[in-house]
Amino acid sequence: MLCVFPAQAADDAPTVVASLDTVVVTATRSAQPITDVVADVTVVDREQIDRSGAAALADVLARVPGITIARNGGPASTTSVYLRGAEGRFTAVFVDGVRIDSQSTGGATWNAIPLSQVDRIEVLRGPAAAIYGSDAVAGVVQIFTRQGEEGFFPSVRVGIGTHNTRELGVAVRGGRGAFDYALGVSGERSDGFNAQPAGNPDLDGYRTESFSGRLGWKLAQGHRLEATLLDSRQRSGYDGFMPGLDDQSLHDLQTLGLNWSARWSDMWNTRLGYTRGTDRYETTPSPYLTETRISTWLWRNEVKLGQGLLSVGTRSPWVTACGLVRIRSS
Repeated sequence: MLCVFPAQAADDAPTVVASLDTVVVTATRSAQPITDVVADVTVVDREQIDRSGAAALADVLARVPGITIARNGGPASTTSVYLRGAEGRFTAVFVDGVRIDSQSTGGATWNAIPLSQVDRIEVLRGPAAAIYGSDAVAGVVQIFTRQGEEGFFPSVRVGIGTHNTRELGVAVRGGRGAFDYALGVSGERSDGFNAQPAGNPDLDGYRTESFSGRLGWKLAQGHRLEATLLDSRQRSGYDGFMPGLDDQSLHDLQTLGLNWSARWSDMWNTRLGYTRGTDRYETTPSPYLTETRISTWLWRNEVKLGQGLLSVGTRSPWVTACGLVRIRSS
């Protein structure tokens, strides 16, 4: 159980304006009102995340229809998310448009994605292979970090909970003129609990440090350049096969995105982007190490044709995965 106390400068608090339509981008890679989307999409915003009292991202997703989770310990332990009952490798996962995956688990490392940096989640249920490739047979989960806006909005997040769990996060977002920004840094620690009292009687604690950043620059009317970055480092205990060992896992998740968008007219817009997601997983003292990198170039044009939309472009992914297992002789 984790109690979180967010604080924000009251004088600079933004005014919430009600909107008739929630806009989503995951269903077709284009911004559309959710009422116009044929696919089954669920949106979870930051306000809902705070009200949920969840300690990890998987706990938030477990409340979404069609999703079940499995975890072999606390919030930092290996976590699997099943969308529509399918294996995790059949769900495409993106952070700010950056594809992430892990060779070690066959899917995204959900426990390494810091919930404190998440601002919005879009869940697309159902096959989306025509848009996202064969990894999206079950659906797509897209995670967005905070965005900047005109003004200056600092915030502080403090949390305490059972098992000596404590959390501290500081964030600031704002903008002036053609520039906008959103930066956040957070840390969380916990002594954890004993996941296997009979097999390995020790506490499986964890420590997580994360940083997220988004910088935007309006080059001209209708033209925008944006850079996003997420870096999460996590060290957690787990119970291995050998009793008496203090088994530790080290996760390092990084995402980088560079995007340029141009609106040439009311009928035509273009997007050019480069993204790279890196997932590194290591265990100690058990000798295991994997690193998965996914790099993608995207060039996309959208042209309105009456009531329809024509999309033309190309996407070139490069996936690099390497693993190392060191065998010790006795």
